[in-house]
Amino acid sequence: MSELLNVHDLSVAYGAIQALKQVNLVVKEGSITAILGANGGGKTTLLKTISGLVPSQQGRILLNGRDITKLAAEKITASGIVHVPEGRQIFGDLTVYENLMIGAFTVKDQFVLESQLEPTIKDALKEVKKEGESIWLKKKDVIANNLAKVFRYFPVLEERRTQVAVSLSGGEQQMLAIARGLMATPKLLILDEPSLGLAPLIVKSIFEILKQLNDSGLTVLIVEQNALQTLKIADYAYVIQVGNIIKQGAASALIKDPELIEAYLGK
Repeated sequence: MSELLNVHDLSVAYGAIQALKQVNLVVKEGSITAILGANGGGKTTLLKTISGLVPSQQGRILLNGRDITKLAAEKITASGIVHVPEGRQIFGDLTVYENLMIGAFTVKDQFVLESQLEPTIKDALKEVKKEGESIWLKKKDVIANNLAKVFRYFPVLEERRTQVAVSLSGGEQQMLAIARGLMATPKLLILDEPSLGLAPLIVKSIFEILKQLNDSGLTVLIVEQNALQTLKIADYAYVIQVGNIIKQGAASALIKDPELIEAYLGK
């Protein structure tokens, strides 16, 4: 797999507090990469810096080899990095459908792989421009395809599409936050603590959906305290502590690591 994201010697400070200390991280295209660690370790700061929400002190962030370190957050989103923040941050007084349409704000006309078209959209398209295995879609068709896709993965959102978001359960709100991110056609979906405050059965369902999305080609970078569930679906993982990467490796190896088991997975 080729490198999609490369974080090189990234440092971030909040005044005199050094939040990240020369962090190096690679996310391979088509992978699920996990960042694990205790509260206060720098996980959320790392995600916010990648997304352009927090300025870096030094270092570089490359997306497909392009330096995005100094780009504004909205330009980073438009380039394909979509951040689903901790705490969901949905618009509670808007409907499910309106929240999803906000997620599609940056969508433009684009080529979409024919294999990634939802059946209903593919049937509706007649004369469209093709380039190899890709089809040129107008913005409205990209949005329609993304909407059909999120309703397929999260059918409860289609059932609730006219409800205001605040009326949803906690699990449904988290599904909406992820679905809103998917509406932007991300190259890289960043998730910050998607299991926070949710019942175990809901967490299991959300992680299964994330794995299905990854199997369909989506690249995922996930921060989680639920280390066991995360390592079960991840390809590679980093452990961050007080702003430093202290351990990294294949998820299948880390899930058996004695130190990691004692610190995060329970003896």
